[in-house]
Amino acid sequence: MSTGILWHVFHTSGDPASDEYGQMAMRLKGQLEAVSEECVVVDMGPRNGWMGSCLRRAPLLLEKMNPDRPVGLLDADIEILKPLPWMIEPHEFMVVDLGDGKPRQKRMPAAIVAFQGERGMRTLLDWAIFCQDDLHKTFALREQMYLLDAWDKARPSTLAIKPAQHYVPKAGDKPPWPKDAVLLHWPASRRLRGAERM
Repeated sequence: MSTGILWHVFHTSGDPASDEYGQMAMRLKGQLEAVSEECVVVDMGPRNGWMGSCLRRAPLLLEKMNPDRPVGLLDADIEILKPLPWMIEPHEFMVVDLGDGKPRQKRMPAAIVAFQGERGMRTLLDWAIFCQDDLHKTFALREQMYLLDAWDKARPSTLAIKPAQHYVPKAGDKPPWPKDAVLLHWPASRRLRGAERM
């Protein structure tokens, strides 16, 4: 069964690190389609620094907004292990692990997010506006802080993905993966970020 979300995976192009992300994005698209999910890979063009590239995702996702269908974002360095079990309805927003409803460290993870309904779309709109405004000021990595600000402003009803389902392997980890893991999130971004690449 599909989540019904139209997933978007973003990457930049024009240099070796960007090309690597593009390959990961296409692999993820294939994995999503294999479990009956629909995915669009979006080439954002030349990179604008690691931080600037991250801030461009929300405004681009806003352009794909559809009032009749949920839209979502997945990081390119994710690997799908099994069919996605999350049905966003009747919620308006989906994100990894909100715990008690108070996101940690004054930011909200943006590796897997989905939006639908009036307050969900308002959250996406505000997130995009906050990120777009920052593009003209500073490239400080604020994408996740802005997502939290947008969520806090709109207060959409929220489906929290359990942390165990979003598994981030540690150095040296090998299969078999934890039985609850739905996807793996490889830290490719950490490896490439040092060179300010995406």
